[in-house]
Amino acid sequence: MSRTVNVSAEVIRQLGYIADDDSSMEKVLDFIKKLVAKRGLPSLEENPVRTKEEILAGFDRSLKELRLNQEGKLDFQSWEDFRDELQEEGYLH
Repeated sequence: MSRTVNVSAEVIRQLGYIADDDSSMEKVLDFIKKLVAKRGLPSLEENPVRTKEEILAGFDRSLKELRLNQEGKLDFQSWEDFRDELQEEGYLH
């Protein structure tokens, strides 16, 4: 098991101990938001939760793109280009 998985599991376990303490949970949330901002990642305010209709519309667009790809009318991005893009955006290290 990787260190990241172990650390993530431990963070969640520790949060379980304070889950009923709103004050402590707010402090943890504030700290996490600061870490996210420091890394330059988008916050929930910048990426609001999508509605069911928006999610289904995204699936519909994806299926249409897949169909076009299978018909040879649309080329997909290579894995290497996608990986590089993720690294540039800070999602992959």
